[in-house]
Amino acid sequence: MALVGNQAAGTRLAAVLGSGATVDGAPIPSPTKTALSDSFVALSGLPDHHLGWRQYRALGASALDMCCVATGTLDAFIDCTPKPAHGPWDYLGAMLACQEVGAVVVDRYGEDLVVLEHKARSSPVAAAPPAALEQCINRLNQ
Repeated sequence: MALVGNQAAGTRLAAVLGSGATVDGAPIPSPTKTALSDSFVALSGLPDHHLGWRQYRALGASALDMCCVATGTLDAFIDCTPKPAHGPWDYLGAMLACQEVGAVVVDRYGEDLVVLEHKARSSPVAAAPPAALEQCINRLNQ
């Protein structure tokens, strides 16, 4: 089980492996956006080139931004930092929420995101549906 609280908004997103995800007890439906060009994307760090989004925001709370991908408020979250910067505590709860609604999360460098080492750092990228994630990764690697 994972719980991510948005203290500013007063909401709580919960996810249970195999049982879906909820916001304040209400089930979250699967997101449906497919084209990155029509997407609203959250960034951590600044990319070295334009990735093709229409709008973006960069606030620095990866768990909250990834939860927004799970709820459909955002279409993607991309870590653009030049080297991995996020500890597992920054994203694992939100990663489970994304997975439970059909969004996908990977490390942009192909590393495992589920790690137990305190010093481990990752670069998560989340999007819904999987085709949008592929577009994000392809744009990052151009």
